[in-house]
Amino acid sequence: MNRKIKRVAAGVMLAGALGVVNQAQAAVIDHFDAPNRNLWANCGFCGPNHLSDNVASPGSIGGWRNVVLTPVTGLATVSIGPSSFDGHSFDLANNPGAKSTVTMLWDNNGAGLGGVDLTGNGLTPNFALGINSIDSTGVSITFNVKDVGNHIATKTISGVSIGTVLFALNTFSNFGNTSFTSVKSIEMIVSATKADADISLAFVQTIPEPSSLALMGLGLVGFSVLRKRKAA
Repeated sequence: MNRKIKRVAAGVMLAGALGVVNQAQAAVIDHFDAPNRNLWANCGFCGPNHLSDNVASPGSIGGWRNVVLTPVTGLATVSIGPSSFDGHSFDLANNPGAKSTVTMLWDNNGAGLGGVDLTGNGLTPNFALGINSIDSTGVSITFNVKDVGNHIATKTISGVSIGTVLFALNTFSNFGNTSFTSVKSIEMIVSATKADADISLAFVQTIPEPSSLALMGLGLVGFSVLRKRKAA
């Protein structure tokens, strides 16, 4: 089985499992499915220089997505929409010699998320980040979760590879003082720390423990096999 087929198969399994997870009140932060957006910024005008885009996004948590692209050196581009992989994606591309930072904020256009529960009543204690492609040694991703009391919990990941990256909510700094059951805003900062570094993300959301997700996936496969046998 080649890599593309494996990726598609894994995506189908994950999509099915996430369908079950959604019924368990998982928080879909963004699947980057609408609307299609593009940003270009060139540090030839450095000063600071940045481009921002605040747009209604029905598929995002809170219904809005704010994106700020800040080039450090050279030309950088951000695209959100149909993916060259499967479905939709967020893509950051840096031209040769270029570095940049993208800040993405979900806060319902400044009104706040209304105390959303990211834990799904304790059933979804992990963040899940779907990575289509990445320069693993050149990109870091930081999440800042602010609760309604304005306490902020932070998590930075780097050196990750293609696939679904999981990290537990309780690994965030200041987790003990931040209420993940009453969240006001979520911020993601993607930093290209090495020239030419690119990344493509398929989704950001919360999911159950890996063992639970695997069991869901196996259950879906078993159900499919049983239906085929009955049909035969």
